[in-house]
Amino acid sequence: MDCNNEYLFSLRNNSDKGFCITEGLYSNEGVLTDSVFIEVNNPFSDILNLSSDKIIGQQLTALFTHEEASAILLLLRGLTESPFLEKKGIYLSTLNKWLEVTLLSLNEKVFTLLVEDVSEAKQKEMEQRLSLKVLTILNRCVSQENAVKQILTVIKQETGVDAAAIRLKSGKDYPYFVYDGFSDEFVSHENSLLLDSKNSSEGDNDPPLECFCGAVIAGRTFPSNPFSTKKGSVWTNNLSSILDLIPSEDPRLSPRRHCYDEGYISIALIPLYDEDTIIGLIQLNDRRANRFSLKIIEFFEQIGDSIAISLKQMQFLKAIKDREKSYKHLSKEFEAIMDHIPGLIFYKDLNNNFIQVNKYVAEAYNKTKEELRGVNLSQLYDYDVAESYHKDDLIVIESGEALLNIEEPWMTDQGVKWVNTSKIPFTDESGYIAGIIGISFDITDRKLAEEELKKKQEDLTRLKQKNAVLATIVTANHEINQPLTIIRGNLELMAKGIKDKTLLLRYETIIESLDRIDKVIKKLRDLDEIKLRTYLDEIDMIDLDE
Repeated sequence: MDCNNEYLFSLRNNSDKGFCITEGLYSNEGVLTDSVFIEVNNPFSDILNLSSDKIIGQQLTALFTHEEASAILLLLRGLTESPFLEKKGIYLSTLNKWLEVTLLSLNEKVFTLLVEDVSEAKQKEMEQRLSLKVLTILNRCVSQENAVKQILTVIKQETGVDAAAIRLKSGKDYPYFVYDGFSDEFVSHENSLLLDSKNSSEGDNDPPLECFCGAVIAGRTFPSNPFSTKKGSVWTNNLSSILDLIPSEDPRLSPRRHCYDEGYISIALIPLYDEDTIIGLIQLNDRRANRFSLKIIEFFEQIGDSIAISLKQMQFLKAIKDREKSYKHLSKEFEAIMDHIPGLIFYKDLNNNFIQVNKYVAEAYNKTKEELRGVNLSQLYDYDVAESYHKDDLIVIESGEALLNIEEPWMTDQGVKWVNTSKIPFTDESGYIAGIIGISFDITDRKLAEEELKKKQEDLTRLKQKNAVLATIVTANHEINQPLTIIRGNLELMAKGIKDKTLLLRYETIIESLDRIDKVIKKLRDLDEIKLRTYLDEIDMIDLDE
């Protein structure tokens, strides 16, 4: 126990993880029903957002919800079968925190818990999963409606919020395009944001919009709200705190209280941008407090950018296809439409020659639209590069089917950029395929974000590996020290009665080996940094000589 006490004392004072000791309370039938905190360290207090004097002496059931306390007690009861339980996950809904708990039974009544807040790692894992799912949906779906519905479903599943919705511009209003978790009555009251939807003027280009959703879409600032971002998102973990703003600081027109009346506490509103214009928003509502953070909101702003870009591309592709049915030849009207679409739009014939381009393509090559007409791509790029672009054209031409969402590098005067390109076939008056229509959007920022996401995932993997090594060291210290102490003590007792020199030499050899093991364990315990060296081929071992 002295060894254990010394080890626990070191954990309490030196560990950056939460540490606590609890004493179990049992029913008359011998069932563990509660536990009292008898000692905690500062990191543990920080995790619970409580000072130590508010924790020590309190019972589990007094500090945690019924579900949370039941989960912890279930783990403590498990110590009756095994005195050591490693890295068990617990979610504290009231604090919106994920904890990883390692439990140790000191005796049948006293338990030690080593607690680590892994919320950030859990959040990164969620972001990675959600990003991948959203990108997959956007790359596979051609229909805007199907894409938005599927995206909302995965957002709600991954975040676990009570309700989620996406509003998109429709005429002058921004009704719910899709929603999940909101009651029909709620949607009926909240669907339109127009201040007076019945009497709105036909000539009013920017009619006033109501409540928080309207304020976010209109781009009105929240001077007194610390939970607004540079991109115009608004979020709160306590809705009641911002409901009663003074008129001079309230950006809302005709504030509503439906969210509050439905019991929602945490709310996030993230605008969707088409360049500088807001075309809708993502709405997340939850009846629990502390559901959001600035990092989460900024992540959803990135997701919102990807959604808006893809929705715009779907709309433009649909517009091009619809227009192609009415016009077999390019017209001035269609040329004007092309020039107002903020993407790279081009027509090419069967031989990789430009037939027509919009102004954004012309600007990219520092030429006029007329100068590019009839130009072959081999005149703008090296032969191999030009042929690689033409290869995708030929797939569309030969199959007669569209090739969508091709992510490819684009060589520019400013260096290599990334674009998302879709190509569809167009026909002549006789119905034969005459070439392809292409539309590309710059996704360089998104690709850079994906690379950063990949790097963070690799960093997270390395962190998990390091934690696994550290856990092994802690286990070795605990599981080996006590048996070694017993062996040494028994050997010393046995040696007192030994007079045979050969046996004494063997005794000294064993003691030297025990000393060596002690030194190895001490070096492991005192490691500040883990360094590895090659042991055999691809097998590494911890370098204890550093």
